[in-house]
Amino acid sequence: MSKDPFQAGEPLDLDIDDSGHDAESWAGALRTDEHPEQVAKERKGSQSRLRFFSIALIGVLLLLAGRLIILQIANFDQNKALAEGNRIRETDVRAPRGVIYDSKQGLVAQNIPNFEVTIVPAELPRKTEERTEIYQKISDSTKKPADDIRRAAESKGLRYGQQVLVADKLDRDASVLLRIKASNLAGVQVQDNPQRQYAAPDLYSHVLGYTGRVSEDDLKRHTDFQASDYVGKTGLESVYEGDLRGTPGKRRVEVNAQGESIKELQSEDPISGHNLQLAIDPDLQKSMSLAVQNGISSSKHKATGGSAVALNPKNGEVLAMISEPSFDNNRFVNGIPNDEYQKLATDEKKPLFNRPVSGEYPPGSTFKLITSTAALAEGVVNADTYVSSPGSIDVGGSKFVDWDPKGHGSVNAAGALAVSSDVFMYKVSGGYGNQRGVGEDKLADYMRQFGLGKQTGIDLPDEHKGLVPTPSYKEKTFDEPWYIGNTYQMGIGQGYDLATPLQVATYTAAIANNGIAYKPHLVRSVENADNPANKKDIPAEPIVNLKVDSDVIKQVQEGMRKAVTSGTAVELRDFPVHVCGKTGTAEFAQETNSHAWFTAYAPCDDPQIVVTVMIEGGGEGSDVALPAVKRILDTYFKVQPKESPKPKT
Repeated sequence: MSKDPFQAGEPLDLDIDDSGHDAESWAGALRTDEHPEQVAKERKGSQSRLRFFSIALIGVLLLLAGRLIILQIANFDQNKALAEGNRIRETDVRAPRGVIYDSKQGLVAQNIPNFEVTIVPAELPRKTEERTEIYQKISDSTKKPADDIRRAAESKGLRYGQQVLVADKLDRDASVLLRIKASNLAGVQVQDNPQRQYAAPDLYSHVLGYTGRVSEDDLKRHTDFQASDYVGKTGLESVYEGDLRGTPGKRRVEVNAQGESIKELQSEDPISGHNLQLAIDPDLQKSMSLAVQNGISSSKHKATGGSAVALNPKNGEVLAMISEPSFDNNRFVNGIPNDEYQKLATDEKKPLFNRPVSGEYPPGSTFKLITSTAALAEGVVNADTYVSSPGSIDVGGSKFVDWDPKGHGSVNAAGALAVSSDVFMYKVSGGYGNQRGVGEDKLADYMRQFGLGKQTGIDLPDEHKGLVPTPSYKEKTFDEPWYIGNTYQMGIGQGYDLATPLQVATYTAAIANNGIAYKPHLVRSVENADNPANKKDIPAEPIVNLKVDSDVIKQVQEGMRKAVTSGTAVELRDFPVHVCGKTGTAEFAQETNSHAWFTAYAPCDDPQIVVTVMIEGGGEGSDVALPAVKRILDTYFKVQPKESPKPKT
C-alpha cells in the first residue's frame, strides 16, 4: 500500500511489473560476462568511422572553400578576362612584310594581295548543325566544298585556339562579301594575308630564298606565329625574318552570345616590317648570270654548274652573287607540288644548291696566293730568291709534275704566281733538296689566317667551312700517316684542301686590301618602312687581318699583276683598267675533268671589286672562268665591247 500522491483520500493498490529487471539482468549478463572484447571492438569501430567521416567532411569543405578563394580572389583578373572573351572577339591584323630592294632601289621581293578565310575551332558553335551552316555559307562564297572546309576546320579538334586556314586566293569581290557575312559567323575571319612575289627569280632565288606557310616546328619554336602565317624559309627571307616580319595589330569586336558582331571596339594598328636594301647591282647580277651560263655551255667538258661572287674589298659588300643552275622561288610560296619538288631535289645538276656559300671544292692554283704569302712571311724565300722550276721533281721514286711539262726555268715568288708554277710551290711548301719548305703545320696556320676552315659569317644560311687538312685529320679520317706528297698537294690547292667560292673571293680580297678582308654581307641597310631615312647601315667588320709585312703582300700583288701582263691570264692584258688575277685548275674525285677557277681584283692600285668565278668540271680556268670574269668586269667598269672588224669588200 502506498500513499495516494493525488490525495484521493484512499490508499492506492499498485501492481508493479519488475520483469524488466530480469531482462536487464540477462542482457547485462550477456554483455558483461560472456563477450566484453567484442563489445569494446564494436564501440571502437563506431568511433573510427565517425572520426573518418568528420575528417572527410572537413576536407571537402576546405577544398570547396579553397577553390572559391582561387576563383574569386587569386584568379579574378584571369577569369574576368575569360568572361570578357565570351563577348569580345580579338583578331590579329596582319603586318605588311618588309620589301627588298637592289642597290638601285629596284624591287626584287614585294607583296601581293592574298585574301583567305580562317577559322578558330574553339570559337565555333558546339552544335553540329550550326557548324554545318557556317561551313555551307563559306562554301557558297568560296566555291570550295563544304566537306573540305569542315575537315580543315576540325582537323585539330574543336578545342584548338589558333587560326586554321580553310580557303585562300579569294578574289577581292568574293572576299568583301564573305567578310560581311563573317561578322556574324562565330570563329570565322576573312583577311588579306599578302604573299611574296619575286622579280627575276632566275637571278635572285639563291640569294633571297623564299617564304612559305609556317610549319608545326615553326609554331613550336615561335609562340607569336599563327598557323596561317607566311615566314622566311631560306635565304635572306629566313636570316632577316625578325626584321621583315613586323608586328601584327589587334582588331576587337564586341559580340553577342551567338557570336554575332555588335560593335567594333578600340583596335591597334599593325607595325610594318623593315625593308632591306641590298648591295647587289642588278646590271652586274644579270651580267654575272649570263657569264656563268656561258662558261658552263662553252666548256669542252661536262660542266655541271657554276658560281660567281663579286665583293667590294673595302667593306665586304656583295655586289653580285650567282649560283647556276637556278630555280623559280615563286613556285615555293604557295607550296610546291611534291612531284615538282622531288624533280628539283633529285636533279643531278642540283639547282637548289647554293654553290657560292655551300659548295666545297679544291681551290686549285688560286690557293698559291696563300702558299706564296706563307713562304715569303716565314722567310723560306724572299723577293730575290729564285728557285729552279723544272717540269717535275722526284721524291723517293714518286714523281710530282708541273702543269707545264717543259717547266718554267728559274722563278721567284712573283714569277711563280704569274706562270702558276707547281714545282715552285711544291718546294716552298714541303721542301726539296737544299730548299726549305714552310711545312704542313705552318701552311695550315696561314690557311686559317686567310679565313679557311671557318664560316665567313655572310648573311645567308647553310654556309660551309671548307677544310684545313692536317696530319691528325688524315690519320683520324683515313687511318693513314701524312706523307711529303700530301704537303706538296696542299701547297697547290689540291689533295684535301677545300674552300667555298666565297672563301676564295674573301682571301683574294685580303690580298687586294693589303691584308684585311671584311665579312661579306648582302644587305647594305635595314630601313624603317614608314620612314626610309631612318635606317641601320650594316657596318664593315674585319674577319681577316694578316700579320705579315707589307712587302710580303706587295710581292703577291705583283705576281697577280704579272699573271695578267705576261702569265696565265694575258687575255686581260689590254683591259682598260689594270686587273690583277690568278687562274686555277683543280682536279677532283679521280675525274678527268677539272674545276675551272679565276679570281681577280681591279683596279690593281685602288681595288674596287673582287670577282671569283668557278665552273664545276669546266676544265682549264683560263679557258672558261677567265672569260666569265672579263665579261663581269666589262659590265662593272662599263667597258664597251670592241666591234668585230668589217669584212673586206
